[in-house]
Amino acid sequence: MVYVLAANLIWGSVGVFARWSGASSSVIVFFRLVFGWAALAVIGPVVRRRDGFVRAGGQGAPGTAGPATGAADGLGAPGVAAGPGRPVWLLAAAGIVLALNWVFFFRALLTTTFLTTMVAYYTAPLIAAAAAPWVLGECGSPRAWAGLGLSFLGVAVTILGGQRGGAAAGPAAIGTTYALIAAVFYAGALLFGRYLRDVPAPTLAKWETGAAAVAFAPLVLAGSGPFAAAMRWPSIAILGLMGLVHTAFALTMLLKGLQLVPARVAGLLTYVDPISAVLFAWLFFGENPGAAALAGGLMVLAGNLVGRPTAGG
Repeated sequence: MVYVLAANLIWGSVGVFARWSGASSSVIVFFRLVFGWAALAVIGPVVRRRDGFVRAGGQGAPGTAGPATGAADGLGAPGVAAGPGRPVWLLAAAGIVLALNWVFFFRALLTTTFLTTMVAYYTAPLIAAAAAPWVLGECGSPRAWAGLGLSFLGVAVTILGGQRGGAAAGPAAIGTTYALIAAVFYAGALLFGRYLRDVPAPTLAKWETGAAAVAFAPLVLAGSGPFAAAMRWPSIAILGLMGLVHTAFALTMLLKGLQLVPARVAGLLTYVDPISAVLFAWLFFGENPGAAALAGGLMVLAGNLVGRPTAGG
């Protein structure tokens, strides 16, 4: 539980750094992936040794040593298992889903306010909770569906409030759309993390960031203008920090947490992120959310209280 909370508290500040970087959403994600992968390549073996993660090579029973071939970090030859019975393509798919979540999330943050983005984006944990019985075979609950319905009602209230806001109506609607798309990908990332819980967290994070960086490279490099704009020292420093702290460190914390708790519980614990993000937006950018956005946010939080699993399941 502590790992998931720590990751989302760190992620609460990521929007601030994204705006400070001055880069586009795709460039931000690309550099997060590159710097994050580099950091994970260095710190991953240290974390694995400290926590006893010795089964990443995919051979041997959990808790036993992998083969002494240098592939114990899950970075063996292409096409071999990167975890216990997990093919490389599955980890790569998880990374691409995670990266697409970030692309649309940052696009939403750069389009509308933090609170409007968070109201829509944080329907993701309940989407994951509702989908978990079919995707993961975990115990389902009508409470998750009830909470999801209430949360989407909160999103509708936020959008309708934005439409009454005149000049802000367009950006609010567009930003909400981006955030909802991001929410679907985020729910997928949560489900992937739970499904791949037998892969050590540093190994999974390293494969996800590396595979997604390779997949995104042609897209980002093709847009030479936005890429060149990010090649300034302040932007590079900020993007590097985002890769190290907000990607490598926080992602490892989240993935380790997902391996320890059910998807529904992990998803509902992520609400430290939107609360802290709104506070950061108020502190650094002076964003004062409107009444409709606040009401919608409260409805989303209430939906998550409704959808919270009971003590028995």
